[in-house]
Amino acid sequence: MILSKYTPHLAIALSIAAASCTVGVEEDVRAKLEPLLSENCYECHDDVTEKGDLNLLDLEFDPNSLHNSELWQYVYDQVKSGDMPPKDEPRPDKKLASTFLESLRAPLEKTDIARKQSEGRVKTRRLTRREYENTVHDLLGIDIPLQIHLPADGGTNHFETVAAGQQFSHFNLASYLEAADQALDAAFGRVFSEEEKFSKTFKPQELIQRTSGNNRSPQARGDVAISWPMRLQFYGRMHATEVRQAGFYRITLKDVYGINAGTGSVWGTLSSGECSSDSPMMSLIGLVEATSKKRDIVFEAWMNAEDKLELKPNDLTCKTAPSGATGGKVSYKGRNLEKEGFEGIAWKEIRMERIYPYATSAEVRKNLFGEIDREKLKKLSWSKKRSDQFLKDSIKSFAGRAFRLPVTDEQISPYIYFAFT
Repeated sequence: MILSKYTPHLAIALSIAAASCTVGVEEDVRAKLEPLLSENCYECHDDVTEKGDLNLLDLEFDPNSLHNSELWQYVYDQVKSGDMPPKDEPRPDKKLASTFLESLRAPLEKTDIARKQSEGRVKTRRLTRREYENTVHDLLGIDIPLQIHLPADGGTNHFETVAAGQQFSHFNLASYLEAADQALDAAFGRVFSEEEKFSKTFKPQELIQRTSGNNRSPQARGDVAISWPMRLQFYGRMHATEVRQAGFYRITLKDVYGINAGTGSVWGTLSSGECSSDSPMMSLIGLVEATSKKRDIVFEAWMNAEDKLELKPNDLTCKTAPSGATGGKVSYKGRNLEKEGFEGIAWKEIRMERIYPYATSAEVRKNLFGEIDREKLKKLSWSKKRSDQFLKDSIKSFAGRAFRLPVTDEQISPYIYFAFT
């Protein structure tokens, strides 16, 4: 162990040498990047202009800093994709661009590999589609379904949130981006418009009216409508309840009670859909328990445009009632199904209201742009002159809510840069 007493000095010497070597390499890389930067970038990204809050003139090349390497990776991607310089600016010399990309790629890859070797790979984690939908609904204040755009989540020991069981592919990413586009379209659509108003109460005679197809509606008897346990497809559909606008609706069944319920209950389902063979899929809104005591039952559910309601007993313990007609039709003429002992679900009327469960239009606008009224926002949106400060303030406010913590100018600089390019 003759060298043991020299070991600390040797370690220090090697560290200094390594540091000196690293600094030399970094300075060398920065020098190789300079020709393209000075020729094509500094006009917009120097210490004076700082377009998008990006100052490339004073940006050192220090890939050992995670934030610094991420910034240079972003610059690399923009140049390689051709997004920078902008399309209306002169294109970089091909040889100059090639030298720039090669000089930047190698040290960035080397640092990335070294970081993974020392820190290991962290398994990718993401929100499940249900978590994503709830998060976006809360963040924007919209209510449109988003899970339908996203692939099903895999499970690990019956849990969907375990990173090892979560897939993350180009297909997943594309699906989440598609969902984000749908969400933003819905949000911006509500920013500039008032809520659609809809409220209507349907009496029994209105519920049995039909516009086309075979009659499979409930029975209107006196001041109540009654649905019986018939097994015809789409039995219990009510054409009058068709909605024109997709959205959330509050559906109130007034004075619901069971026919021949005795001391028990008659169980049924309230569903929505187009109620036709062209579109046979139905969406369950909720279960209906009809007892001998009258009561109101309230549901809140999403309905697509042209959807209508279907209410019927769906309890297999109920004796099936004959349709009273042939060819897929229903007839109640000359029949008294109650006296014949069949169970049914009766109600006095149905009330439907368009609701916005997460936010009003004003709240959606505040979620996106902060404190600004609609008229001022309209003028800003149609003005050719952009308000840089307004966009910066809006992005910072929105990012703080999205990240769930206060954000710095440095953290949001890539998003501001994207907004201004």
